[in-house]
Amino acid sequence: MKKVTEVNPNEDTKPELSRREREALEAERAQANYQRLHAKGKTEEARADLARLAIIKKQREEAAKRREEERLS
Repeated sequence: MKKVTEVNPNEDTKPELSRREREALEAERAQANYQRLHAKGKTEEARADLARLAIIKKQREEAAKRREEERLS
């Protein structure tokens, strides 16, 4: 215990966060980190999305090519 005369009111002390506040802050940081990795294509979900998009792009190119051939015939 400190006496009132021993306490320095100008001392910078950070108030400790509650468990819920710490968990919320940690979850927010984890989500931001995941989003950053996802944007760079380094998560499994991002890789799957990019692979799916590549397949769709190839299918659309083939369909456009077939339509062009049919139009010229």
